[in-house]
Amino acid sequence: MPDQPQPPALVVAARESGLIDQLVRRVVETPWWKTALAGGAVLGGMVLAASRIGKRVDVLSTNPGEMLSGVVYEDGETGWVEDLGDGTFRIANVPMAPINMDDVVTLVEVGGRPTVDKVVRRVFTKKAGIHLEDASEKAFRRLARAFRKKGWKLEGSTPGFALLAHDGSERPERVARGIGVEITVEPLRLR
Repeated sequence: MPDQPQPPALVVAARESGLIDQLVRRVVETPWWKTALAGGAVLGGMVLAASRIGKRVDVLSTNPGEMLSGVVYEDGETGWVEDLGDGTFRIANVPMAPINMDDVVTLVEVGGRPTVDKVVRRVFTKKAGIHLEDASEKAFRRLARAFRKKGWKLEGSTPGFALLAHDGSERPERVARGIGVEITVEPLRLR
């Protein structure tokens, strides 16, 4: 059997990061970048090629809309991006780093890992840490529903704390008070 080509540093780093390697089940077909992932998510078709640190990541995918995990946002924080098919990516969660949900960014390879380079377009101009006095799932869902009606996005995994991406059209405290949920808002900086 002929030797299989080795995946580039980006794929190796994604597997070693602990995020992808838990999901990768088996290679579906050659070439190596077409993989089946547990839970129905598909990384296949996402080809990232960057030969030097700091060089722009070229996206050769013909499948816009596919997700890539393990992308470094800043200071080791990683998350998901969606391939927009034109060499740009959409941030797919609300990170602690000074970028925001739905920001359109470019990527570079740094230390063998895909890393956010520049924000090309910003959707939400504000970001805040939200502390809920009532840390119940019910209060979180009510708050998320109220913010969603405003077009904002709330994401949280720690009881009583969430991150909000919003446009600044109204104060989040006021929206929360309007539905009977008490919150404290901590503004977070963006690049």
